[in-house]
Amino acid sequence: MNKLLIKEYRYPSDYSDLKLLIEGHQSFIRNLEPHIAVKLIHNFDLRKYLEHFFDNKFPKAIYMAYMNNEVAGYISIFVSLCTAISVYREHRLANLNELFVVEKFRKMNIATELIEKSKSWAKANSCEYIQVGYSVKNVDAEKLYNNRIGFSKTGQISILKL
Repeated sequence: MNKLLIKEYRYPSDYSDLKLLIEGHQSFIRNLEPHIAVKLIHNFDLRKYLEHFFDNKFPKAIYMAYMNNEVAGYISIFVSLCTAISVYREHRLANLNELFVVEKFRKMNIATELIEKSKSWAKANSCEYIQVGYSVKNVDAEKLYNNRIGFSKTGQISILKL
């Protein structure tokens, strides 16, 4: 029986597992969107990325999934303020920044569990919505967010009312 464990990454602790996941994610992006990937990934420095991600004043988190003690996936999420939903007031918006599951662990509901963990985190951080952007070429992401989870597609971004 498969045992899934999801735990929060604690910056600045060892990031070797996260590095493996991000390298896998970057490879996935290179294959999906080679024309953009060169600009985004060429000189990627994980240490600087994490420093910048966790230096932001708004709440943020990275959750990592392990299947049978093997690193299987991750999701990152952060809070921002948004007036695009309504011009009358700011909304606390959770942004699903990155989601990746190692290929051999796909179709095992790991992405769904990571998103559910992020939804709970967003609610605990007083967010009203979660938004996510993804490549129009990533049909699996569109199905996951919009069909399985319940996001509403609004152009290239999908949003979920909490």
